[in-house]
Amino acid sequence: MLHAIAALLSIVLFFGGIIALINPRWVKARNRKQAVLAIILSFVLAAFSAPRSGQETATTGRQAGPAGAPQAAETRPVSQGYGSLSIHDVSVRDGQVAVSGATDLPDGAELVVSLQKVEAPRFRAEASTVVTAGRYAVAFGFPDRPDLADATFEVSVAFYPQRQSEAIKAAIGESGQQLTGQLVMEGILGRYLNVSRQETLRLPVRTDYTYVSPDQYETGSPEHVLASFLASWKEHDFDRMAGLTLNSWRQREADPPSVLAASYDFKYPFEARDLKVSSISDVRAELEATVSYTSTLRSAPTTVRITALLFKEDASGAANPQGRWLVSPVSIREEELN
Repeated sequence: MLHAIAALLSIVLFFGGIIALINPRWVKARNRKQAVLAIILSFVLAAFSAPRSGQETATTGRQAGPAGAPQAAETRPVSQGYGSLSIHDVSVRDGQVAVSGATDLPDGAELVVSLQKVEAPRFRAEASTVVTAGRYAVAFGFPDRPDLADATFEVSVAFYPQRQSEAIKAAIGESGQQLTGQLVMEGILGRYLNVSRQETLRLPVRTDYTYVSPDQYETGSPEHVLASFLASWKEHDFDRMAGLTLNSWRQREADPPSVLAASYDFKYPFEARDLKVSSISDVRAELEATVSYTSTLRSAPTTVRITALLFKEDASGAANPQGRWLVSPVSIREEELN
């Protein structure tokens, strides 16, 4: 009330002083000193009546809004928002990949941390963690795969408002309305934060695996042909693999390399051993070998016992004891050992 009265008096004195300076008879001012004094006094009252920044109401203890309505106190200005998310460390410790970093997100916010191998064969791991005092940390285990011994990984950390608790949603917004900055991404369900970087890591995995070589066997023998087939598989050389298959099969297929790729492209063998002949005749041989590979279907390696039939064929695709040993791709069977 006092502020309102002071504001009203300041207006009256200001305009009264101005009028007195122009025409003293209108306000019956005795001299110009009184008019100047009135103007000065009007500025003093105006300063007293001006609202103070951050003034609080006595009844609620809340900040008064622009229209005088009380509003709940904010722990952070709405205009500032949340948008800081960083990866400080990616390292191998105690047989695990440790990832840690910092953020300005509130305590209890859930982060999704992922680790993905850049080169084929792929490897991906994902884990959730929560923010505590502006920090987060998570550790990943990994399978015993030789391709992980010295590999480059994409490390990503993401914050999705939709999967947060109600308390975090209240601070961030159901659709991430309070997220700001360069890390903000636009998704189907709303905004989210994402940060990533690449790291080359040397993981403590076994690498001393053996792989059968065609040079171990007599050229043209069934063992030599199957070893060559397995070596081509390791290199993903499907043209060469097709050249080691039956003439009769290749003549039936429009694109033999593509057919083989459909069965073997997603498998990456790193071990092949114990190749041996189970049975043999003039035109037919059955062979076995143990093969371990990684695949896009599993993160852990798969070990199988492969059984394959080879036949001697001539160029026309007919069985012939004088022909060449070739692999029958439709006969290959895998028996999982682990």
